[in-house]
Amino acid sequence: MAYNAIGGFPPQQLSFSRKNKAWRRKCVDFEDDHSLLHYHLTRKSVFAMRVNYDLLNGKIHMADLKMLLNPYSLDASFIPDAIQHYPILNSKLEVLRGEESERLCYL
Repeated sequence: MAYNAIGGFPPQQLSFSRKNKAWRRKCVDFEDDHSLLHYHLTRKSVFAMRVNYDLLNGKIHMADLKMLLNPYSLDASFIPDAIQHYPILNSKLEVLRGEESERLCYL
């Protein structure tokens, strides 16, 4: 069976006799490959949002910081194993959140 041009999803306007087990498997496999858990662009953005929420709540992901602090994976003693989180932007973010909620109230 050929996939349709929009998105590659198997054709749905088939007679019931042509919707066999292979067609059902192609439908499920397509949806599984394009779900939130497997779609790599969405997965990256969801993980980035999680990192940002954790930073707002005071949790640091050291893997991200090590990628910035030590991009070439050098074995150096000057690269820290842990860094203390100082939430200096939280007050500014709370002000922005409040301004946005006020703006939405007047719409």
